[in-house]
Amino acid sequence: MTSNPHNPVPGEQPQDPGPGSEPGRPAGGEQGQPPPPKPRGSKTRLVAAAGVLGLVAVAGIITGFAVSGNSNSGTSAAAQSPVPTASPAQHLPQRTAKPRATVSRGHLLATFTGVGARTSAPFRVTNPAFVHFGYRCASGSHSFSASMATTSGGNHQSIASTSGTGTSQATTVHPNATGSSYKISASSACPYFIRVYSSS
Repeated sequence: MTSNPHNPVPGEQPQDPGPGSEPGRPAGGEQGQPPPPKPRGSKTRLVAAAGVLGLVAVAGIITGFAVSGNSNSGTSAAAQSPVPTASPAQHLPQRTAKPRATVSRGHLLATFTGVGARTSAPFRVTNPAFVHFGYRCASGSHSFSASMATTSGGNHQSIASTSGTGTSQATTVHPNATGSSYKISASSACPYFIRVYSSS
């Protein structure tokens, strides 16, 4: 007969079940208990970190596509926009100044200015003689006439007979009474001048 520690045979001392034993639970009770649950905190953190990294990667890809699209659109717009071309230079007509009368000047023999009908002082001439004359009207058109003759009225030499708002010209006269005194007669409503030069 085997003795039971919980129900001893009469006359036997109850046996100590031993350390770690509980009343009513067999000595190998640890084999019947479920394993303790594993901690879940570290796994949750790993999943969350992986999700954040995935979102950051997706956002970066979207941003890259957006920047690339804007760059391409800007480049295509710049390529399609017409380049302004310079218009050909317009050549405006240049104003050419009227050539002034030139005289093969020798010595100045006489100079004469006036308005209206005037006669110059006597002077001696050479043959030929060069005459520079001109007049200018402030407004309107007027006539101008001038001639040269000896003081006695002989050997008449025409200098000018014209009309308009003004002019400046040169001419040559051939007085045949060289050594004699001549005078100039001129008439115009506008101011005028006459200069007589020798041939040398």
